[in-house]
Amino acid sequence: MVQQKMWWKTLEENFRGESSVDEFLGAYMPQPTTEIEGKIEGIVTESASKLEKAKEKAQAAKKEDQYDESLVAYLNAIVAKFPPNTRPWFADTKSAQFPPIDEDDHVTSPDITGGQPGTKPPMNETYTWPDAGLVFELKVKRDIFKAGRIKSDSVQAKSALVQLAKSARSLLASGRSCFVFVVAVDKTMARILCFDRAGFRTSVAFDWTEESNSNVIPTFLWRLYNPDKPKRTSPDRMYGADATISTPTAVEKEEMFKLWQATSSYKIIDKAPSLEEATRHSRWVEAYRDGRPVLCFTIGELLFQSEGLFSRATRVDRVIIKGDPRSSVRVYALKDAWRQVCRRPETDFYAVIAKHCEEKGRPTEGMAQCLGSVEFPDHKTNSAASDEQQRCHMRSLLTPVGVPLKRFRSSKEFILALQNAVEHSRIALEAGVIHRDVSEGNVLFDEETRKGFLVDWDYAEFNANGMANFEKWFSDRADSDKYPDIDKSLKGLTGTFPFMAIQRLEKEDTAHEARHDLESLYWLLIWVILRYTAHIHSDGQFACHELFGANPKKAATLKRDWLNQDIPLSNIDSPLYILASTLQYTVLLQNPIIPVRKQTAMVLPSHYPPPVSPPAEIPLTHETMKHIFTEVITSEVWKTFDDSDSPALPFVRPRIAQEESQHQSKTAPSQQLRRLVVENNARSVPSQSDGSAGASGSESRKRGRDAEGDDAAVSVASTSVASSVDTDMSETTPRKKKAKRAPAPAPRNSKADTKEKGGKSRGKGKA
Repeated sequence: MVQQKMWWKTLEENFRGESSVDEFLGAYMPQPTTEIEGKIEGIVTESASKLEKAKEKAQAAKKEDQYDESLVAYLNAIVAKFPPNTRPWFADTKSAQFPPIDEDDHVTSPDITGGQPGTKPPMNETYTWPDAGLVFELKVKRDIFKAGRIKSDSVQAKSALVQLAKSARSLLASGRSCFVFVVAVDKTMARILCFDRAGFRTSVAFDWTEESNSNVIPTFLWRLYNPDKPKRTSPDRMYGADATISTPTAVEKEEMFKLWQATSSYKIIDKAPSLEEATRHSRWVEAYRDGRPVLCFTIGELLFQSEGLFSRATRVDRVIIKGDPRSSVRVYALKDAWRQVCRRPETDFYAVIAKHCEEKGRPTEGMAQCLGSVEFPDHKTNSAASDEQQRCHMRSLLTPVGVPLKRFRSSKEFILALQNAVEHSRIALEAGVIHRDVSEGNVLFDEETRKGFLVDWDYAEFNANGMANFEKWFSDRADSDKYPDIDKSLKGLTGTFPFMAIQRLEKEDTAHEARHDLESLYWLLIWVILRYTAHIHSDGQFACHELFGANPKKAATLKRDWLNQDIPLSNIDSPLYILASTLQYTVLLQNPIIPVRKQTAMVLPSHYPPPVSPPAEIPLTHETMKHIFTEVITSEVWKTFDDSDSPALPFVRPRIAQEESQHQSKTAPSQQLRRLVVENNARSVPSQSDGSAGASGSESRKRGRDAEGDDAAVSVASTSVASSVDTDMSETTPRKKKAKRAPAPAPRNSKADTKEKGGKSRGKGKA
């Protein structure tokens, strides 16, 4: 399975070695002042009887469930003498079902779970990841490491490590932690692992039942749950937790909930949550607005959570700000992300776009705006391969609050959202900014106006014009030596894998241009059709996975093949079909097939046909896209079409493993026949004149390399519908009979979009 292989590869690349137990605890869990003399010895004595029983069970165990209960009893005996406000609970949760962090993922069941400090186990064993602070995974005769390295020859060991890593990912995400710990237990042997957003490391295996090691688990748990605490944080903070986040009191929750109820944000929710539902996991979070520190209260459902482990780990919460007058309380989006220090902060891009709009007198209403940002110098990883790849924690206050595209109420509403994304991309390009990550999570609806907007400029980059603007408008923030030059950065392969343009997949050193973002919008359109509409694709529920969940080496081939197939919608007179078909044609013009003819020994040179010239490539432009959307939205079809009662369908992730053999047995027409069709179409493309919609001059020819794979690699595994089915790319499944294609507005050629011109608060986006 591709997904499992991607996890293995990611873990192997980000493993930072093992240390002795003393070195591990000394380096990664320094002794707190709370660990007074005799404290650990007393705990060891108090829990000795439980340890002895756990030892007997572990030594005799032939299965994991034969020693888990005794280990839980031992762990609870260790923490029994902890102060009440720091005392966790431990429970056997192998039969529990923890809801996934991402709603499209599957439930998980850690073997043993330790709770947050000072809490009680949840009622009726309804466990959630925010309730958890620590995980123990139990195995029998399955150590994960050998000689300081991951066992690469053991599938079982790799699977066990993936299980641990997924638990660490859930702990990091739900607890908003800077780093977390998990414990791997193999009968009487154990390892403590530490994960942050850049990598992980482990202690050597130790016998936790031996008298000489009887203080290790007690010391580990004491330091984890009783660290030295900054004055500004709550007293129940675990070691590794974010000190800028604290838990509100019941009175504070009620007060802030009433403020939220008075806003339009609350009133427009279809099923308004109760006080308990809205504030169960609420936190106070420190942030900045207009250059000044503010205290934000998270409320309601989590807006977004990245699935990545070693990544930016983007998280977005809905917040209201403490101290705002009741009459002017406003709801914001608060974004946390772990940026690689070698990457430019997205606040620079927000600032340039806002300043450009100000200079041009262009309104920014409806566009994503950054009202303030802060970088926490104490929040930095130490597990990256090099200093420049370490990650630092940033937090930004944004507006408006977004709603995912998958919640569209009609296809027309979805189309209008894409149109706005095109316009916002065009304005950014005018300012000299290229987005580079147009994807499902980055085109949203404003929750109040239901208008679409383009957000998340983490992967953005300046072109030459944008860099000149930044240095002119924000000279105090310009630091050319701190980040890679733009030529090198623009050719780095970044973004979310399923939505990447074909040229970027085929040639990674191709400089990223605006036309690649516009193509990503087309793939986003297809993604939504295959996931959230009643399409008629012959692959059914597997359609999205078959196109977007492939091995990266095959992704471009699948996309090229797709461009010569009909849009799988039954109503060919719908605006969605017409838009998708027209955009598909423009994407085909940007990615024409280059004919290949091989001479064989059976053909005399004098009779072999001359070489065929490659078809002209016509890049997508914002003007072309704007024209297409305008034609669709102003057409008679648009005026008469009504699908207001056809909202997005819920996406159910198919279980690929169960259907794989049956699904792969389908037959298909040959790839060669479809290639000939593409070649014939490509020959009819007119040649490009000097004034046509071409690449942006010399800028588009530059090459470089991005310093960071970042979330892109993880996206192959996490964004796919499920584990990938490894199919023969020379064949694809047959389609149903194609419907007649509706007439589509012809795309225009235009001049190139890109212009060729030569704790720190970053304050407001406009700066």
